[in-house]
Amino acid sequence: MWNLFSRTRQINCPDGRPAIVYKRIDEAIPLEIRNTQTKAGGRGNLSNVGSVELDSTYSSSVEKILVAINDRNGSQVLDFRNAYLAYMSDPCGNRDFLARITARIMEDRAFLDRMQIRADTLVELIKQSPKNGGQILELSRSIMTDLNLPSISGTMQAIRDARDDAQEMLGAR
Repeated sequence: MWNLFSRTRQINCPDGRPAIVYKRIDEAIPLEIRNTQTKAGGRGNLSNVGSVELDSTYSSSVEKILVAINDRNGSQVLDFRNAYLAYMSDPCGNRDFLARITARIMEDRAFLDRMQIRADTLVELIKQSPKNGGQILELSRSIMTDLNLPSISGTMQAIRDARDDAQEMLGAR
């Protein structure tokens, strides 16, 4: 039974170890994941590029990268909430499950922090030297590959293939 004045409840498991359960899931979310929501809030758009006009190729790839990072940041909180709900239903039996999920989320958090730094570097590169297309495309392609996003070259090749197919069909008439 819950104590009305306590934020947590302690359950004694059959193996002798205590399990602590928070009443509110939001209080159980690790600080690093909680900070993700506030950090990512203002970074998911191109507003931090400022007055620099971006080539449409650059802006679309940067936008894809930022959206992918923000989506994954948001899904981390949902993943933890789902795991914690399972833990709340059986704190003694699901303790290891919660630990595994939390460890995986924290590893993913570190990965997304690295991707955010690389995305910030890409934006700065575009701002500082927009004429350096080769380096910009290489960095954006590298980030998109790490995030498992379709790269610009793959999209451009698909457009070329579709155009060639359309011309072939028109020529075959």
